[in-house]
Amino acid sequence: MSYPDYPDTVVATIPTGGLPWSPTPTLDGQYVYVPGFTSDVVWVIRTSDNAVVATFPLAGRPTVALPSPDGQYMYISNSRGANVAKVRLSDNAVVHQTSMRSDPHSMAFVRNNEFMYVTIFRAWENQVAVLRTSDDSLMQYITVGSYPWGIAATADGQHCYVSCSYSDTVYILRTSDHTVEATIPVEGMPEGIVLSPAEDILYVACKSGQCLKAIRLADHSVVASVPVADPPAALAMLPNGKYLYVGSSDSNYVTIVRTSDYSVVKTVTTGNKPMCFGVLPDASAIYVDAINEGCVRVLGNVDVGPVTILSPPGTSESARVYVPSAVVRNFGPTSQILPVTMNIGAGYVQTVQETLAPRMTNTVAFPSWVASPVGRVTVTCFTSLVGDEDPTNDTIRDSVQVLPAPVHDVGAVAIISPSGSIRAGDSVIPRTRIRNFGNRVERYFDVRFRIGESYNEKVNVAVALPAGSAVDLTFPPWVAETGDWAISCSTMLPSDLDSANDKVSSSVQVFPQTLSIAPDQSDRIEAGKSKTYRFHALIAGDTGAVVEVARPSPPPGWSVRLCNATGADDLTDTDGDGIPDLGYVAPGESGWFSLDVTAPSGTQGDTASLGQGVFLVAGYVGDRPDIADTAVLNLTLLPAFSVHNFPNPFSDHTSFVIGLPEDGKASLTVYTRAGERVCRVLANTNLPAGVHLVRWDGVNDNGRSIAPGTYEYLLDYVHAGKTDRIRKKLVLTRQ
Repeated sequence: MSYPDYPDTVVATIPTGGLPWSPTPTLDGQYVYVPGFTSDVVWVIRTSDNAVVATFPLAGRPTVALPSPDGQYMYISNSRGANVAKVRLSDNAVVHQTSMRSDPHSMAFVRNNEFMYVTIFRAWENQVAVLRTSDDSLMQYITVGSYPWGIAATADGQHCYVSCSYSDTVYILRTSDHTVEATIPVEGMPEGIVLSPAEDILYVACKSGQCLKAIRLADHSVVASVPVADPPAALAMLPNGKYLYVGSSDSNYVTIVRTSDYSVVKTVTTGNKPMCFGVLPDASAIYVDAINEGCVRVLGNVDVGPVTILSPPGTSESARVYVPSAVVRNFGPTSQILPVTMNIGAGYVQTVQETLAPRMTNTVAFPSWVASPVGRVTVTCFTSLVGDEDPTNDTIRDSVQVLPAPVHDVGAVAIISPSGSIRAGDSVIPRTRIRNFGNRVERYFDVRFRIGESYNEKVNVAVALPAGSAVDLTFPPWVAETGDWAISCSTMLPSDLDSANDKVSSSVQVFPQTLSIAPDQSDRIEAGKSKTYRFHALIAGDTGAVVEVARPSPPPGWSVRLCNATGADDLTDTDGDGIPDLGYVAPGESGWFSLDVTAPSGTQGDTASLGQGVFLVAGYVGDRPDIADTAVLNLTLLPAFSVHNFPNPFSDHTSFVIGLPEDGKASLTVYTRAGERVCRVLANTNLPAGVHLVRWDGVNDNGRSIAPGTYEYLLDYVHAGKTDRIRKKLVLTRQ
């Protein structure tokens, strides 16, 4: 059995009085404006409850309405008033009226909404008015046939079709220059007119011909003519283009035509003279005027149904209490009171009553459900509204997986590293494997790793660990120390039900190293200078060996040279393997070598700050690369002896930037150009090596401001039993 996919039932009658004409929805579908043809008023219907919520006067026989493209206004033609009124929707105030010759009727926006065309429904006028929408002014008239009635514009606004009833003609207007481009002969007094969504078919209601004609626009041929018993006048199409609604000027019913095969699928009695239609944007309802009965009737479908089951969730825990809920929608245009039922498995059936406004959804909650039994449980939600026209959407189904009572249990199953035997001094990454023995996903718990008494670290498991799965964890590095060490790893899940599997233990043996490269050294070096540092290799054991030495990789700007013990010559390759070495080093004896280091010279500028140069001096036993050691040379870069001041020139104060390569005493004195002392800024002040900032406010020894001009300053630096001196100039402007 098939069910209608179009509004086909009178579901509401809205009294208005007078002669209601041309019900027109706003763009958002929340209201319908109905001109009162003989009452000189406009009624405003709220679509959520189909109540008349406002009435405002509009003299001149208001006839047809059209919303502005921005949704802010409603244009209403006044046939006897010979004008088009512009009504502001926020307060229903008439903000403008555009006068024209006589009897404006149907309207359409064209040319990117730049203009509005208005048919002038009088035999002697035979014209379409052109209004400019920027200021709602009348621009011109386009002459067409007798009694222009209906109008339909293409989506791009480049063409407009006008039915001229007494001329048996449809005029095609070109909007680029507001001229008649072509005509289509249509016998039978064409009035109502509408374009298909694809704009390939033009539908025309022919009043005297008592038929609906479908005209193919490619060749202007009539591809179908659908007989209609009473004189058709108005046409409306659903947004999807599947159905046409044909109104009559003499009867009391509406004919519904399916466009796929041009067949009449239903006639609906709506009241005397259904002349005009207002289709809501979502096509859930059509508002039809019953002119001679003083009311508007609403075509719709009585249709409600559940949309989504919200609760219980897809996975639920056994014995846990849930509040079942579902989203239910009223698809029709009238309020409904309906029963909604929720079934869960075999033991839960609950029904609640729900009231739904037109086209609205709501969340319906049901009495609590205790999750059971364990396993897959079917969930069904359905509505049982009497008179529902589409039972295919009355029921939705889902299922929920009821899990057994939760078991929280994780444990350590293996220590991956360290293991076996390793050399002292090695850096080892401790690793362990843990497993989720429970039936719930676990995360955010700690795992602790211990090695002897000195290493005790923990990590937090932040990633989800599904039931039955395992994961390998890493911990901070451990530097191996000589000895036999006990290892343990423990999980620390707060809700763990089985502590017996939380801990795993192991051990590791650490052997002493057999090669030592020493000593680690730290020193300070002046920028651009060179120094030589001595190191030795010591093999512990019963036999000696050739000790290879790798050339350190210097930081940018530094340079190094591997030398022999005296530093006079480069270190040679005695065993011919391409790597410098110390030759044979006897056990228990030291093999000496040196590293010549040159500091960067580019950092000698006055603003140089302290930097570091770190060099790794690595050696290993030639036939045993795994027996190796490293010494560290850490050099602090010192600036050259220097001074300058900034800003220079200055107006109120300046700062002296002093670079000292060694600890010492500094004296800084400002003189006039004649050699007279002005201010002693520093006097035999002990300063460490480095860069120092000393502020001077341009005052003399008595704290008084000095006059603008050029001055000299002298920096004396006493260090290591000698004195160095720098003399420079500065300029004081006193702006």
